[in-house]
Amino acid sequence: MSFVNFIIMIVVFVGLSLLCSFILFKVLKSSATVKKKKVQLGGAIAGFVVILVLLLQSFNAWYEHENDIKKIKKEAEQEAEERFKPEMWTICAHRVVKGTNGGEESGDQGGIIGRVIPSTMTETESSGYFRLENVVKLPDEPWPDLMFEYEGYHPKFVDNLDKWINEKNKDEVEIDDNKKRITLLKKIKLAKKGGKP
Repeated sequence: MSFVNFIIMIVVFVGLSLLCSFILFKVLKSSATVKKKKVQLGGAIAGFVVILVLLLQSFNAWYEHENDIKKIKKEAEQEAEERFKPEMWTICAHRVVKGTNGGEESGDQGGIIGRVIPSTMTETESSGYFRLENVVKLPDEPWPDLMFEYEGYHPKFVDNLDKWINEKNKDEVEIDDNKKRITLLKKIKLAKKGGKP
């Protein structure tokens, strides 16, 4: 509460107390006595003090209640924000290669497009190494599927990523939680069109 609002509140409460005291003791002819150590009040002033104290106590109880509600609401919002906050991961593969019916093609394996369906994409390096950064993972949502493609070759889908990660399948994936990185361990081969997909 700002200083100005505090002053306004005090003025309002004093005004209400004076008004109530006037009605009680002038109009309704009431009486009151307040006795404390070294203090004794009677009549309208006693009524004024009692009413003012009651108003302040009521306001204080309401104000603390409102603060508690705001605190609980803020904590709930922070918890919800943290729970649904997306994480940014990197997905790697040691070898993504073009293949033929008889085996792998020799030479440059670069230029293969790897993508997270339906968005982020990147190209493999000449060694066939693949690194896809800024893959968005939302809490409680499955891991996205991957697709690798190259002109003249059948697309290769990796749709078991979610299963491998959840099962912590060490034959298929290596998971680094600290670096937010997932590495596909097995070679990914694209089959040439006209041959076996």
